Amino acid sequence: MPKLKRDFHAVPDGEIYPRWFVAGEEVTGSVAIAAGQEGFLLDEQNSKKSASRRKALKAAPENKAD
Repeated sequence: MPKLKRDFHAVPDGEIYPRWFVAGEEVTGSVAIAAGQEGFLLDEQNSKKSASRRKALKAAPENKAD
């Protein structure tokens, strides 16, 4: 299921009133379609790559003594 990369205000399917969907929340139906049109959805492949990259960047550098 697609996840949001930023907060999005929309009306879920079958409801009357809009609500805020929080970044990282999985969305479906018309909310996913609308969020995709606005460019608010995370790419599944990019999110996995960036997570491993962030982990690699956070690792402390090795200190080699001569």
